Amino acid sequence: GVNPFLNNGTSVYYFQPFSVDLARAFQRRLLAEFRLRDLGIGRANLALARPTWMPSALTETMYRMIPQQEAALRAPSVQERIARAHLRAIEDFLRARAAER
Repeated sequence: GVNPFLNNGTSVYYFQPFSVDLARAFQRRLLAEFRLRDLGIGRANLALARPTWMPSALTETMYRMIPQQEAALRAPSVQERIARAHLRAIEDFLRARAAER
């Protein structure tokens, strides 16, 4: 238990070690786009991220239980900003991977 009204922000979760760079890229882009509190990235045993052979991560951009954030999440313009932040993060991740080779 954490009180989400006091402790809310943006976080990203991954499971496989090879997904940590993707998680970092998502967190950087979401923080830059929304300027919410950085709750960091974390390793979590989540069914969504666990069984993959490719990098995967779960992002938590905002909290629906916070009225202002719930209203924001309903706005198409905010949904577009979230999608673009995710796209830029994936591009950053892929560029970094290509540079390593």
